[in-house]
Amino acid sequence: MIDHDAISEVAVIGVPHEKWGETPLAVVVLAEGASETPVNLTGWVNARVGKQQRIAGIVLIAELPRNPNGKILKRELRKQYVDALGQVQKEGADMIQANNASYGALKRVCGLLPLAAILVTACGTEEPAEPAEIVTYNVDSSRISVSGLSSGAMMATQLHVAHSSLFNGVALLSGGPWYCAQGSMKRGLGPCMQGDDIGTAQLIAFVKQAEADGAVDSLANLADDNAWIFHATLDEAVAEPVSQAALAFYAEFMPRESVKYVGDVEAAHGFPTLETGVTCNEMASPYLNACNYDAAGKLLEALYGELEPGGAAAGELKDVSQPGADDATMLDRAFLYVPESCAAGEACGLHVALHGCLQSAEYVGDAFAVGTGYNEWAEANRLLVLYPQVASSKIAPLNPMGCWDWWGYTEDSYATKAGPQVKVIKATMDALAGRMLP
Repeated sequence: MIDHDAISEVAVIGVPHEKWGETPLAVVVLAEGASETPVNLTGWVNARVGKQQRIAGIVLIAELPRNPNGKILKRELRKQYVDALGQVQKEGADMIQANNASYGALKRVCGLLPLAAILVTACGTEEPAEPAEIVTYNVDSSRISVSGLSSGAMMATQLHVAHSSLFNGVALLSGGPWYCAQGSMKRGLGPCMQGDDIGTAQLIAFVKQAEADGAVDSLANLADDNAWIFHATLDEAVAEPVSQAALAFYAEFMPRESVKYVGDVEAAHGFPTLETGVTCNEMASPYLNACNYDAAGKLLEALYGELEPGGAAAGELKDVSQPGADDATMLDRAFLYVPESCAAGEACGLHVALHGCLQSAEYVGDAFAVGTGYNEWAEANRLLVLYPQVASSKIAPLNPMGCWDWWGYTEDSYATKAGPQVKVIKATMDALAGRMLP
């Protein structure tokens, strides 16, 4: 972007978007004497980048805010955007009401902002559409965690490490360490399932380099987190050394007492429940195993401490949008369990529960979201539960069993903040909270 002769300085920030949750916006300082318009510059940029890197628009500004060391204050830019948008929406609502909601009134509102380009959806040249209702919740950002089964466990650790400033706990069922496959399907289906030659020390070196590059959050954030790592004794799909490698990886960054390892439950590869699913020693759809073992309750207590006992799930299981899903080989919709207390506006934590291969809505409907047992504990403990959904693909990018990307079928950046599926899940969480979470 800086290659354009008219652009002197630029900062790209993420701003709220009613459909996608968050969208990139470029804030530009024009070169002296330049007179390019935001529309022309936006077109120039988007013609030169891939679909996933396109920006929603450009705002022209006289000077970028900086700290005393010269670093651009992107947080301040986002705050200015949100404050300006709120003011315009308020004044716009008043003006529209006073002018019988005329389109002309809305166009005049758009003139309230010197840089009206930021209101692309409201101030475009087309007649404005009826805004879609957006349901947001009072998300307590100090109570956010993630868990997953099998490929979902691999994605869980990728989310946790990439956004360690956001998540404060992780639970892995039959899953390995961050970046286990190192971008190789061969490694993914070999060492990362069979357990030989995983190379945990090398993965630790990789993640430290990713931290230095800014591709993942500070690893220091992991120090006060909790981890729960589970491996069933009858699991024939993922070997126990894979789970033990995850234990060794997290023990590098957390106190050992904060990492709980469970390896003595006689169950097959699947999600153990009290009484839902196939028999405990059977590996079969929907990959829920009735083992008289409440994995959901065990892991949630390991992550959050002592909880109220799970009761009836009296809340609602809803469909929610997954912003940007098409570009990440994900389904358009995720499941969200909303306890009655959270629907009433009480502050609620948020747990992200990730299904395994052959376990998305394409294969088992809502069985994972309903049968794992998360919702019963969530109801009693003010926890929203988000169940993101990945899509299967029998053409490139090849993902015929609907697994999460833990070997690089979306992009090389799959295990970092730039990973397509990581970005979609984060955007979905932001949309539920009605704000950008840490």
